[in-house]
Amino acid sequence: MDGGAICGFATVAPSDAPACGELAALYVSPERWRSGVGLGLVAAARQQLLAFGHRAAVLWMLSGNSRAEMFYARDGWVKDGGQRVVSLWGVTVEELRFRRDLGESLSTKEL
Repeated sequence: MDGGAICGFATVAPSDAPACGELAALYVSPERWRSGVGLGLVAAARQQLLAFGHRAAVLWMLSGNSRAEMFYARDGWVKDGGQRVVSLWGVTVEELRFRRDLGESLSTKEL
């Protein structure tokens, strides 16, 4: 929150990937990009997944989203070879799966 206004959110869920939780959504208001809000939300999501008993996590990202790919790489996420094509509201897109061991802890000072 920023002065009482919500500037982002993250959601986690069970995953269909074996022994993994999923970072299902991450949103940060564009005016707060590069402020640390996103890294804080991802760190909190990882902690929640650990609390749920997961030792690894996955997320799905639109293919070609290089900005998001760089963001998640800073937090230790790597492509694991998973791909899928999904259709939503009449739009078909390709997504790539990324994975991260939740036992690895990157502090924002290291980033």
